[in-house]
Amino acid sequence: MWGSNQVGLGASNTEPCKIPEQRKISVPHWQRSAKFFWLSEIMILLTRKAEFSSAHFYWNPDWSEEENVRVFGKCANRQGHGHNYTLEVTVAGEIDAVSGFVVDLKRLKEIMEREVVSVYDHRHLNFEVPEFAEMIPTTENLALAIWRRLEGKMENGRLHRVRVYEMPDLFADFYGEGA
Repeated sequence: MWGSNQVGLGASNTEPCKIPEQRKISVPHWQRSAKFFWLSEIMILLTRKAEFSSAHFYWNPDWSEEENVRVFGKCANRQGHGHNYTLEVTVAGEIDAVSGFVVDLKRLKEIMEREVVSVYDHRHLNFEVPEFAEMIPTTENLALAIWRRLEGKMENGRLHRVRVYEMPDLFADFYGEGA
């Protein structure tokens, strides 16, 4: 049975494990059980999904129409075509000993809605979203643009990854400018 000062069992399964003094953390009395115990140094990756629908086309204005069609195929149709995108935002951080959260999930959802979904959903990316006036809205560039929209907006944790699915079998991951 777990005692108030035991953190686990040793190799013999009868002696408590010894944790070096510098690794011990203060745990509220209501969390002193195997069910609620963790070390604050454990890094957790938490991912939240969102969906948005957008239209786009691929076109490089420095190329001829023939070159655009050769490279981009049907995606070079300037009328555009649409996708139902899935966005995954992964945040890295330590578990808060009081709340049990890495980040406030409601707040993360609000940030994703404000910074991405409300801006991209039911929009023609080439014409209605500022960052794509000069950048071809490929899946890769969407991941980069979304990272830039979200970076620095999290109060707790840090942005770890942005994944954008254009289709179930096609996605792009972005881990930051220096990754």
